[in-house]
Amino acid sequence: MSNAERNLWRAVLGQAYEDAEAKLLADETAEEPFEASRARRYLRAPAQIVRELPTQISLPSPIVLQSAPALANSPTPKPNAVVPAEDLKPLYDFTLDCKACQTKFATAQADLTDERSKTAALTCERDDALRIARGGSAWRRISRAAKWFLIGAAAGAIAAKAAH
Repeated sequence: MSNAERNLWRAVLGQAYEDAEAKLLADETAEEPFEASRARRYLRAPAQIVRELPTQISLPSPIVLQSAPALANSPTPKPNAVVPAEDLKPLYDFTLDCKACQTKFATAQADLTDERSKTAALTCERDDALRIARGGSAWRRISRAAKWFLIGAAAGAIAAKAAH
């Protein structure tokens, strides 16, 4: 096996490894948003949200819903959420962490997009290298073979004519 073939196979295997890593990363990131979108869809009532919130973030004191007094123009009072003072710092920290995670996620998505474009470019380069290593495209190989066949036929015809 020549050095060129060895280098070509190294590039092919390296590309396959990168493709597998990118697929795993895409699979891992695809699961979490589905759960979040499902929760957004099904949790609509304030009571449901207040009930499920402790499963998402741990707070020192639970958030409580209190019904507002009924008004004349609003027959059904809307509940108000009461956030205890000791919950403010954990909520603020959670918000800051969430923003930091969103920034990291956006950066990772940009890196993934960049890696996908690099992978596409390397795939094209690898395919071109394989095609060149085989002798060009199929039409190029056929035309080259036909040319040499015609040259051989012409040489044979000339040799046959010269022998007579």
